[in-house]
Amino acid sequence: MGIPASTPPTEHVVREYEHAVVYGDFDSEQVLHEGGLRVLANGWVELGTGRLISPDAVHHVDPQPEELE
Repeated sequence: MGIPASTPPTEHVVREYEHAVVYGDFDSEQVLHEGGLRVLANGWVELGTGRLISPDAVHHVDPQPEELE
């Protein structure tokens, strides 16, 4: 049995971060978002504004990036 299609994706949160950086490339040069977010069970990344980033666009998420000096 799966998740009903009528269920909003935000009800199936896998991870929630107060501060994280979402990268679109392996080298961590293409920053897609920095700040609070949720990684949903279906792979989508939900931003604090409610906008979604497709799993196809995300290479990786760093939950607590090191501070730049």
